[in-house]
Amino acid sequence: MSDSRHNGAYVHEALVAEGFKPIEARPGDYWYEGLFEAHGRSIACEIWVRDTDFLRLPKLKILDPSLMAHSVAHFEDSGFYCYTNLENQIIEKYDPRGAIRTILDMMKAAIADHFKAEISEDISREFLQHWFPSLIYHAELVGSGDRIGVLRPITLGSGDGFALIDHNRKRTCFGALKAQAKRAPKIEVPVIAYSGDLTFPNGYRQPENLKECCEWLNALTPGLGDRVIGSFDVKAKEQRLWVAIEAENLTIGIEIVPTLTLNRIVRDVISKQLIDRIGQSIKVNRIGFIQGSREDMFGRNLGSETSNLSGKHIALIGLGTIGSHLAKLIVQSGGGFGDGHIVLIDNDELKLQNLGRHFLGQNCIGMNKAKACESELLRQFPEASIKAVPSDATELLDQLGDFDLIIDATGEEAVSVIVNEWLVDTQKNKPTLTGLFVWLYGNAEAAQTLLVEADNGACYRCLKPKHGGLWRYEPRRAPKEMSVDPGGCGDTAFIPYGVGGSVIAAGLASNLALAWANGVPAPKLRTIGIDQERTRTIKPVNPAAHKDCKACDRAVQLD
Repeated sequence: MSDSRHNGAYVHEALVAEGFKPIEARPGDYWYEGLFEAHGRSIACEIWVRDTDFLRLPKLKILDPSLMAHSVAHFEDSGFYCYTNLENQIIEKYDPRGAIRTILDMMKAAIADHFKAEISEDISREFLQHWFPSLIYHAELVGSGDRIGVLRPITLGSGDGFALIDHNRKRTCFGALKAQAKRAPKIEVPVIAYSGDLTFPNGYRQPENLKECCEWLNALTPGLGDRVIGSFDVKAKEQRLWVAIEAENLTIGIEIVPTLTLNRIVRDVISKQLIDRIGQSIKVNRIGFIQGSREDMFGRNLGSETSNLSGKHIALIGLGTIGSHLAKLIVQSGGGFGDGHIVLIDNDELKLQNLGRHFLGQNCIGMNKAKACESELLRQFPEASIKAVPSDATELLDQLGDFDLIIDATGEEAVSVIVNEWLVDTQKNKPTLTGLFVWLYGNAEAAQTLLVEADNGACYRCLKPKHGGLWRYEPRRAPKEMSVDPGGCGDTAFIPYGVGGSVIAAGLASNLALAWANGVPAPKLRTIGIDQERTRTIKPVNPAAHKDCKACDRAVQLD
């Protein structure tokens, strides 16, 4: 077993062996000072080993940053030097001597890389960290070219904030826009579009005044600084003097710090001549923006080359133990965004006994499940297009013919047979309509999902062509062994199992829906064994239509 105190002794031993000395003036922490040799220079530094289990990596401070002043790359606002972009890199805690040697090698390599001829690309990848902003807001800009944006107050989950948006936007992906106070001036911000990445070329650093801003921006591309400086609306004295720069890698803001001298001298525009004359005395604040878009909500998890469910028209039938969890997964996969729409259909109400495996909680008891899911999902994703229909889905099927995807998550075989029959009949005239069925076996021993397209593959009834017979791809070893609570008079029988089965089934169906959206739905029948002792492996397969299926004639057509 590892002991942090023993680790500390080994860390001390390893650092001393590498020529580092403990700093006696910093008791209680592991602080050491020493030298790194790089490009013929001796770089004096301090190392702070803040965690001898190495869950958090040691920090590095360069004592004389002027020796590396040709570039601001990797210098943090706190004065520490970032030597790795993998803060969660796993270091072997059971070998503290080897861990220190590994970390020292990382530090040496980072310092050596700092002296490369040009490392501005490193800066551009993490420019916000190098910008050292005094304020950070949010930004969602979808327009193009130079234009006027608006800084609007928004309501975030963590409290109130501000977002820079295009002039005609009514919403943001970060949170709801707050109502503009009647007497509050609208904060308009010129947005300058730059078709490159913001960075600091060698010899440039964070600007402190307007002259440095202009010189730095013109170094990025000739005339950029002049465009930015010329966009300040100095005539609007009641407003903050702002400008935002929208680049390929991020958006930043520059604010002129107002002074009596500036107000007295500047009458109309800030000219180049004025910059040359007093630009160094005009201080600026650096503003940072956390950028976001609707694509960011899904693109990071799915990857840039993977399509999501945005733009699809989806009907989800059944908002119970599987469907309620699946509804959220569909929205998190892009459903209801873009030009897409989700309809949630269920005529049942949420009861106390449903809570053990339902997505909704106690605050929704007595509510219609579809309506309650709609309300909760719109609370979490206010921009999604979601509509609840508290009706019997079997009576609404003829209204669903124009949808792209019909999902049956009822898990009720009788309902699924009716939905399937309507689906295969409708597909004859609308071959783009697709159905997806998902269900659990027994006491959630296994989950299975099937995609039904207008081809010669199996429909839902093809998987169990004989009423009361066995499933063709039955995953249970003993299908007839099942625990059932028969319920009282007027109540349906209840099959006990935990919420984990519901979530697994929902996840299985969600993945198949995404595969369909990407045009690669095969294999169309997918199975997950949940109770490993009571199930057998069912490989993913594209099941063929069955000749005895009473719902479709696909097998007959093949003959």
